[in-house]
Amino acid sequence: MAKNKLNIDFDFDFLLWGLTSNYPDYKLCWKLNQIFEWKLIRIEDIEFFPVVGEDPILFSHFEFPIPEDHYSIELVKQKNNGFALLNELKNFDYLLIVRGERDFFDQEEITNYLNKIPGIQIAISIDIEKIKTKQHLIFN
Repeated sequence: MAKNKLNIDFDFDFLLWGLTSNYPDYKLCWKLNQIFEWKLIRIEDIEFFPVVGEDPILFSHFEFPIPEDHYSIELVKQKNNGFALLNELKNFDYLLIVRGERDFFDQEEITNYLNKIPGIQIAISIDIEKIKTKQHLIFN
């Protein structure tokens, strides 16, 4: 009997930044909301199960959806209890994600603005294609 395989291809068409900051998540959101005039609000935490059968690791998750312009902005706490959501980016504290229509965003300009924010030590634009565990960012 022949075996069938199911191959699923996810859409990784989004912008990604890694942020290093000593701010707690709520304060970083408040700062980003002030500077960019966003309205990031906390939504349900991301549950990640690194080991089947064990308790999940929770990562705080904030979102600002703009349905009329077909995009959303998300801020995800990258670390919790010594575990990183994306191991390749374990030096970053937060991930900033722009999903959907990207024509409104100049990646270099946003990176420059982020690096000027007091409390953010470094912000780097990341090429999502170079991330091996990018499937961890599919949580919507």
